[in-house]
Amino acid sequence: MQFLVLGSLEVVGSDGPLELPGAKERAVLAYLLAHLGRSVSPDEIIDAVWGERPPASAARSLHARVSRLRRLLEPERTAASDSVIVREGSGYRLAVAEDDVDAEQFARLVTEARSLEPRESLANAEKALRLLRGEPYADFLYLDFAQSEVRRLKELELQACELRAAALLHLGRHDEALPDLERLVEQNPLREPVVRLLMLALYRSGRHADALAVYRGLYERLRELGLEPEE
Repeated sequence: MQFLVLGSLEVVGSDGPLELPGAKERAVLAYLLAHLGRSVSPDEIIDAVWGERPPASAARSLHARVSRLRRLLEPERTAASDSVIVREGSGYRLAVAEDDVDAEQFARLVTEARSLEPRESLANAEKALRLLRGEPYADFLYLDFAQSEVRRLKELELQACELRAAALLHLGRHDEALPDLERLVEQNPLREPVVRLLMLALYRSGRHADALAVYRGLYERLRELGLEPEE
């Protein structure tokens, strides 16, 4: 079973996507996915999903919604040890492997790419980027708990793009790197590693004046903030 959060929440079983129940069940599952490997208390989940002023029935409602999720995710469960949502003390934990969650696959691929040779790093970065289907946790951007995960995953996406571009430049494929680097610098004009990669790609493409203009643009933007470019 695969749990997908790099876009809208989806759960894919052996027979294809599962039809997830209502909004609260989906939010509870998303919270457990965002805290994979951790036991989270009912109070944590209620605060995250129901908000600061939950109804008096929230604890009972959470128990019912977890039961519905279990029936959906564990149709052939024969023992408590087979449970996907495990009760640990007073808390709940989603007991699935990291590689069953696309966000965790994504993080692993990007981490591994940092220490690989250019060709393998490129393959890892591109494999990671292919996992993206849209905005992470797209269904839950209105909930505070999703925001830290979105920030983490967006930063990893930027790192994957940087690693891809750096690998392409190492392999002499600067023309392939240029379009993405220009887009990345437009979106992240103060991110020095991306700007430096763009300068290198332009220089190697024979566009020396454009490379200098990119550096001057970075210098001016940093100076306005009272900063200096890194050496």
